[in-house]
This record gives sequence, structure tokens and C-alpha cells, in this order.
Amino acid sequence: MSSPPIQWYPGHIAKAERSLLDQLKKVDVVLEVRDARIPLATQHPQIGQWVGNKERVLVLNRVDMIPPEVQQAWKEWFQAQGEQPH
Repeated sequence: MSSPPIQWYPGHIAKAERSLLDQLKKVDVVLEVRDARIPLATQHPQIGQWVGNKERVLVLNRVDMIPPEVQQAWKEWFQAQGEQPH
């Protein structure tokens, strides 16, 4: 007897992604907001694919919650990746 496959991707997430993709067709610029405390963990792995060639502004939120030297380190890291965080 075999078990049915586990549905690991909830339907509400799939619905939200479809809605997001529909909305992205209507905009010229995308504001990508990430948490400055964990900026790599707060990026969706498909954001680049979804945004495509549209202009994208990277906004780091909660910058006031990390020390200035950490802010500078992240800024330099993003710049080395070709990004300019705001």
C-alpha cells in the first residue's frame, strides 16, 4: 500500500503567487523590501524571475535594529553583488 504524495505547497500560497504575477504585469517598478537583520533569508528565490527586466529598488527595512558596522557590511556586500540597497 502506498501513501498519497504529500502536498507541501499550500493552496493559499499558490493563489497569492498567481495574484502577485498578475499585479507585476501592471507595474513599471518593483520595490523589494527585505529585513535588514536577515536580508538573504527574506528574499524569495524566484524574485529575479518574476521581476524580469523591470526596474527594481531594493529596500532594507528595520535598519535601525542592526549596528552601524553591520549596516555598512551589508551595504558593501550588496554593492559587490551589483545592488544598491536603500
